[in-house]
Amino acid sequence: MAALFKKCACVIAQDSGPMHLATAVGTRTIAIFGPSNPKKFGPYGKGHIVIRKEMSCSPCGSDPECDHLDCINNISVEDVVGKVKGVL
Repeated sequence: MAALFKKCACVIAQDSGPMHLATAVGTRTIAIFGPSNPKKFGPYGKGHIVIRKEMSCSPCGSDPECDHLDCINNISVEDVVGKVKGVL
């Protein structure tokens, strides 16, 4: 996966291991965050973009009491495509 990511112009990933792998090999990363905290969990380094919806309850760290997950559900395809166009 690291070798594949190294050949990419950018990688779109959620807050996960592949996101960290893409940033580790120096590939520009567009990271989608919901309830977790991008300041705490990355992506680290220059050139990476975080997409998230600011909510009064986030970051909550995936509170099991949350019944709406608007922090992730309100991210649209257009939000992501707009960022990709800016990178490419």
